[in-house]
Order: sequence, then structure tokens, then C-alpha cells
Amino acid sequence: MCVLKTGSIMLVVAQAAYIGKLVLLTPGYGWGWRRADDEQATLDFEPILQAGSCYMRVQRFFSWRGEVHGLVCRVEQSGHIFDDLYVVCGEMLAGEHDFVYNLCHRYDLEIGPNDPGSTDDWPRIVDGEPNYCGYGVVAESNAVIADWVARTSVKHKRD
Repeated sequence: MCVLKTGSIMLVVAQAAYIGKLVLLTPGYGWGWRRADDEQATLDFEPILQAGSCYMRVQRFFSWRGEVHGLVCRVEQSGHIFDDLYVVCGEMLAGEHDFVYNLCHRYDLEIGPNDPGSTDDWPRIVDGEPNYCGYGVVAESNAVIADWVARTSVKHKRD
């Protein structure tokens, strides 16, 4: 296990253990969701809420300004609204977080059809549609999220 220091944010995971593995994305309810590919479009969160959580395969972790801040994944859940889309998950809260016990309840998400590529900067999904922006929680499973909610004062609406 390595501790990845990110200023006031610490993502505490064994990166190598997660590359190629599935993790669960649970979209955060309501506010903050939009279509990045069409700024004029309104986004009804109901289909995202109804679709619920989805599993995504970790492709890589990324650093921003020399500090690890998140991961790039691809959704692998047949029939899900996000199936086969890429997801950039950027950790947005201070603290020590992992995918099992100390979850970060605010990953900013960019979700779209094109691989954001490898850069030395924060990866962005800049073209293709649909291209969603929102937020959510990343964990190993629904059971992990349920346990985390039971232990904390953070309430996260999920499926």
C-alpha cells in the first residue's frame, strides 16, 4: 500500500491493486449534473437516478499539479445509461480516502464516449456525446457504501 499525498487531499490506495479491477460508481443525487456537450440542454436526473450505480474498470490514476487526485475508468455494465463510457473521477474533498472504509463523498465526474488520454494535467473528456458532468462516490461495492453511510453523518442517496 502506498499513501499518495495530495496536499490537503490524500488518496490512500494501492494503485497497482486497482488497475484493471472493477469499482462501483454511485451518482450523487440531483444538483450539479449537466450535459457538457450541449450547455443549452437541460438534464433530467431521473434516468440517472433510475439507472443507479454501475461498475467501472480502473484504467489509471492521475495526478494534477504533481499530486494524485483521481482515476480514469470505463463503465462495464450492460444496459446501464453509462455503459461503455469513460469516467474521469476527481477527488474534491480534503482528508484521507480509499475505496473501502474512508470514502470520499465528492468525486467530480466527467463521463463521455472518448478516452481522455494520458496527460500530466487533469484529464478531460472534451468531445463526443453524450458528455455528462456530475458528482458521485467511488467504492468497492454497494455494501461498502451502505457501511460507510451507517458510520458517518454523510447521507448519500443511492439506488
